Amino acid sequence: MAKYFYVCMYKNASNPGKYSAHAISSDGEFMDSVDEQREKTEQIKEASEKKVSSEFSSFREVFSDFSSSMMGYLEMLPLVAAIGNSISNSVSNGAVKSFVSRHGDLHENNEYKEVYRIHSGHFPTYSNINSKRGNAVRLGKKVPPMLLLGVVSSFEYHFSTLLKCILSNRPEILNSKAIELTLEGISSFGDIESIKSYYISQ
Repeated sequence: MAKYFYVCMYKNASNPGKYSAHAISSDGEFMDSVDEQREKTEQIKEASEKKVSSEFSSFREVFSDFSSSMMGYLEMLPLVAAIGNSISNSVSNGAVKSFVSRHGDLHENNEYKEVYRIHSGHFPTYSNINSKRGNAVRLGKKVPPMLLLGVVSSFEYHFSTLLKCILSNRPEILNSKAIELTLEGISSFGDIESIKSYYISQ
């Protein structure tokens, strides 16, 4: 791991002294526009994901979404019950700004952004702050008006998606499942794959 990492705080042009977003890199190179930086980050992420096999990547993404959603509900349920979907982006950026001010050195400062150089020993703390922010943002987007129903529905949906992914990658598991089919039932399917898909979804 590199000795330092860099955090860029993007300034809010319409609200001096406030920040609209932040980004991280290992080389201290950031775009002046937050939208350009997000596009650059997405391109790097896509290039990295192409190196991972499709089967593992698919399962990893499904499981990651499942665990993140459930942890988001668990950690943020009391807060969301009180304020609904109103999760302020400025709060999370404020936490990051406080962190970089305490642990970093100002590496670059212009009208668009501030870049801080931070010793890698503080990366776990930053990662924890950013992880909580990520869970909060995902939660804010997914929680429906009926909060309790939303929790149950989300669990069922993600668990079902995870199970489908497992059975699709390991179809031999179905061999141990006793399934009764009538002739009438078989005739309603077009082929064997249709039957497998149907029972995987059950």
